[in-house]
Amino acid sequence: MAQARAFKDHAPVKAAITAQLAVAIAILIVAPIRLSSLVRIKLDENLIRPGGLGSPYWLVFPRYDVKNRVDLNFAFYQILSDLIEEYIHDFRPVLLRGSNAPWLFPGETGDDFEQTLSLTRTARYHSMFSFKYSPRPNTLALKRLPDDVSEDEKTARIVALQSLQREIQTRLHERAVGSTVEVLIDSASRRQDSEISGRTSGNTVVNCAVPGAASRLPRAQSRGIPEAGNASDWIGRTIPVRIHRAGPHSLWGEAVVSNVRRATRDAH
Repeated sequence: MAQARAFKDHAPVKAAITAQLAVAIAILIVAPIRLSSLVRIKLDENLIRPGGLGSPYWLVFPRYDVKNRVDLNFAFYQILSDLIEEYIHDFRPVLLRGSNAPWLFPGETGDDFEQTLSLTRTARYHSMFSFKYSPRPNTLALKRLPDDVSEDEKTARIVALQSLQREIQTRLHERAVGSTVEVLIDSASRRQDSEISGRTSGNTVVNCAVPGAASRLPRAQSRGIPEAGNASDWIGRTIPVRIHRAGPHSLWGEAVVSNVRRATRDAH
């Protein structure tokens, strides 16, 4: 929240989003609720003050609003209540954009989405699972929460976010070109019998050809080195791969066969 206060005068939207995040985290520490419940907290319905103005807040969800059909009631301590009060009065109006929506955490605006892109550029995530919002049938959220973002805008936003992330992943993967990485082989290619695939310790997918020189090594089979053409025999083995090419979703390289032979000999 201290950061939000510092941003307030010169970057009010950034300040409001930062304050929103601070309050959301603080609430989840005290009230371990589902994120779907967090985003639909309504003032004076779910967030109430039974003791009157100035008293601590309570967060309540009646059983018909809860997946397992039990009442949820959380009493907030005064410090958290004061934090929420500051957010409601000093930061939340910026996110409302003049509307009178009852939600504690108003929905995403165009400026909010720009902040998402800015965060993505700064964080430079190695991977991201992102999806365009779609309603889930037979849920209270579908019945009660208005969808204030058009389909065209949703599509434009997800395309922009995923395009940015694809660029970031490509740049991060290109750093590996020329290096040798340890790869745990976990699958054989469905399209090419001679190709295997695995993951690094950092969960990056690496593709390479089955070590073709293995069958030509002296006493290769007696030392437990698989046949060159039998890709499935390599599954479960960790092999060194020298990276030659990078893409947004995976790396391509060549198994360092001499190291494969040495590692296999040591294992036996």
